[in-house]
Amino acid sequence: VRAEAQSQMFSDLSSSLPLTKKEQQIMRRGRNSANKTGRGPAYQDATALEALIGYVYITDSTRCKEILTWIKTRLDEMDS
Repeated sequence: VRAEAQSQMFSDLSSSLPLTKKEQQIMRRGRNSANKTGRGPAYQDATALEALIGYVYITDSTRCKEILTWIKTRLDEMDS
């Protein structure tokens, strides 16, 4: 998986799927933590997406399935 593809997914997810305040906070913290690596915005966005998935995986399996289903649908659309 490339950071650029995850970055695009981050952008699409942020604008298409309603996120709770806590989910937004987790994504923001994940994005900010990647800022210290100096690898650039795509890497920051990818890390934010990964942080969100990790958070919902641990805290809310239903929400995790919802987000992963959204991601799968979006990936299928990109492949078409």
